[in-house]
Amino acid sequence: MKIRTSLVANSSSSSYIVKIPNLSYSQFVAILMENYSWSHFNPELIEKTYEELITESSNEIKNASIAVGQLYKKRIEHYRKFIEKIKNFNDVEELIRTVFDESRIGLEEEQSGISLRYETLMHNDFDTGMSSLLKEIVLCLCFDYKFKIDFERISDD
Repeated sequence: MKIRTSLVANSSSSSYIVKIPNLSYSQFVAILMENYSWSHFNPELIEKTYEELITESSNEIKNASIAVGQLYKKRIEHYRKFIEKIKNFNDVEELIRTVFDESRIGLEEEQSGISLRYETLMHNDFDTGMSSLLKEIVLCLCFDYKFKIDFERISDD
């Protein structure tokens, strides 16, 4: 319950800060790849998913107004740029940072451990406001690896 209480916001926007003391960056990368290399950090799967999003957005353009169609075109352009980044990553760390950037998750290496930050634009709860990837990572680190995690929420109120 403490985890949920620290991550719940009743404001228009919030920043969630998740600090994992005593976790080195190399350990963090290894944990992510061990648990998520088949899903969130699988370049082929990411490319396939984004190609599907491009197809869906292209189909939506046909039924959209001109203004909304322009938004879909910008979205498609963004998806294509992201696919190129995924195709051309140099190492696993770059892949992780690219996926985190796309998911709006900030990653900082600190002396005492790792810090993850997620800023929401508009929401009222933890469940719909925070990236599912970040939630999965937090739960994995807490329960599978038994890391002590410090949570902080900075609200705009």
